[in-house]
Amino acid sequence: MTIEIGYIFRRMLEIIRKDRFLWLFAFFIAFSGAASQSYSLSFSSPIPRGFTAFSPWHKAGEKLTSFASLHMPLKVFLIVVAVVIGLAMLALRAFSEGSAIGGVADLEAERPSGIRSAARHGWAAFFRFVAIVVLYAILSAALAVPSVLYLNAFKGSKQFVIPCLGGIVLGVGFIVVVLFAGIIVQLAERFIVLEGSGVFHSIKQALNAFRVYWRDVLATWAMVLGVNLVSLLVTMIVLGIISWPFTWLFKLSYDHHSVPLAALAILAFFVLWGLVSLVIGAFALAASTTWTLSFLQIEPVALPTRSPAAF
Repeated sequence: MTIEIGYIFRRMLEIIRKDRFLWLFAFFIAFSGAASQSYSLSFSSPIPRGFTAFSPWHKAGEKLTSFASLHMPLKVFLIVVAVVIGLAMLALRAFSEGSAIGGVADLEAERPSGIRSAARHGWAAFFRFVAIVVLYAILSAALAVPSVLYLNAFKGSKQFVIPCLGGIVLGVGFIVVVLFAGIIVQLAERFIVLEGSGVFHSIKQALNAFRVYWRDVLATWAMVLGVNLVSLLVTMIVLGIISWPFTWLFKLSYDHHSVPLAALAILAFFVLWGLVSLVIGAFALAASTTWTLSFLQIEPVALPTRSPAAF
């Protein structure tokens, strides 16, 4: 193999520990919901699922939804707001991930690095990064259509074996193709940021890189999978340890209708939210850094000095 797994792992830990300017982008990645657990800090509550009724987000959303269902103009307004927020999260994801990739490449090339220089990479690749994320989302949605149509075709049928076997085949096929597409997107994103490639050209470059270095790419994917699994485990443990005291505080404030307790509960919610964001952001940065370090070993590049391609 071309990549040095031991070096990548050690260097990834070193970058996360020492180069703290990247933590800002890690927080944005987690906030936008682009982290491995698909846990969006902007919408998700760190309160256990059985107690979500005591979350301020849940209570406010419940009342607002009930009120909006009776007032069509407000319902339309909320839909528009939801779309705008979704686009904002997409933009934040594109900027933060592009910045993190550029920042790590600067560090590896011993170039001047910091928030400003990393952000320049994010802005330079912004629209192409958004485009490839959207293309991946469209592809994932399109690949799910055959499975949905197949299951609907057997809806109400008394047959069991054929629908199950077909569903398994389609499900496994969907997972394999989506995982492969995700790997190609990871490579293409780095061609976009580090070589200034256009969207479609970056996909061709990524496919060619996978063809030549497929062992290295799969080894990197396995490393990132390990990071994601550890991230999920650590996040669950952290939530399990620190969320229950806060949850009971919410319950007390709800049961006793106490304004001071409610204020303290809301403050506690944001403290817990911040702690969870640190954990998720750190692992999101670890995964992104691992991909970037591996990419720089299989595809040594110079950061683009020319104007980037449009598509």
